[in-house]
Amino acid sequence: MSWEGHSHKKVLEAIMKCCDIKSVFEFGSGLGSTPIFLERSSEVHSVEMQSEEWFQTVQKELGHNEHFKYEIKMGPIDAIVYFSNLGKRYDLVFVDGHGSSRPECINEAFKFTNIVVTHDTETPSYGWSRIVKPEGWTRLDYMLESPWTTIFFNESLDVTELIKELNI
Repeated sequence: MSWEGHSHKKVLEAIMKCCDIKSVFEFGSGLGSTPIFLERSSEVHSVEMQSEEWFQTVQKELGHNEHFKYEIKMGPIDAIVYFSNLGKRYDLVFVDGHGSSRPECINEAFKFTNIVVTHDTETPSYGWSRIVKPEGWTRLDYMLESPWTTIFFNESLDVTELIKELNI
């Protein structure tokens, strides 16, 4: 399988190695990200936002995993409302879903985790300027591979090992 477009894979593997990640919520699922989470955590909850066909593809590949809750919430807003209404904290939230609402997914995720990772952050059309980073959070951009991947983390976390692992 080609990993073209899966530049986030190295970042996600480093986070899973260096941080204690047991539960993950994904805005947008993928055959690059979701398997990493399923292999290294005990709970993965993913919501597909853009394609019923993609939902079926991922369901066929990964749906058999007992630690995987997979749902479809089409459009830019429904998954955010759903996530917010869960009111559950996750160790990591990954944002790689609908192109019109990634900043809003990130803004909501800040309330329910200490680590938010997002993909394609070199693409201005996603509206990254709409992100409202709370006080006490730091942004790290991994730009060694394209597309870029960005990590937001609560400053209460020690990410020294992660920074060494990624050379950033």
